[in-house]
Amino acid sequence: FEKFRQAHLRETDEATVCRLKSYLGVVADMIIDIVGNTPLMRPTSNKNAPDNRRKYFLMAMDHIDKHCCENITPLSVAQRVNVSLSYLQHLFIEFSSDGIASAIRRKRIERACRYLIETDRSIKDIAFSCGFYNTDYFSVAFKKSTGTAPLKFRKLHICDLEPDEGDL
Repeated sequence: FEKFRQAHLRETDEATVCRLKSYLGVVADMIIDIVGNTPLMRPTSNKNAPDNRRKYFLMAMDHIDKHCCENITPLSVAQRVNVSLSYLQHLFIEFSSDGIASAIRRKRIERACRYLIETDRSIKDIAFSCGFYNTDYFSVAFKKSTGTAPLKFRKLHICDLEPDEGDL
């Protein structure tokens, strides 16, 4: 991304860079939709094939869990696990009924939920620290995932954590 930006967008402000980075998730989702509808070649018969498939899936999930707030993409996860993107996408559908991009987004939302409850950081700061470079996209994704807006989520859950007067 940086090479492209330097080659084509030399005079770009930080807001534009963040906006462009936020589009990466949308493009990745589009690619995954295309890849998800493409028939995959089955691996040749191997006694260890089911174990290997599960192993690759678990390795990918572990990588997503550890690095979800960084600028990771489905392709970077596949490269980290050392399999093709289409094969890893197939494994995600097989083992979790969800795509790689959805798993990344879900893990980022989970982290954002924790930050909203445990800290008093701003919504924008939480969005950026959880890997969302566009606060509008963060709000839409958060609401779609949790059923409520980030600020409302915080207010609902902070009230649940405050002790009652009888508990003091």
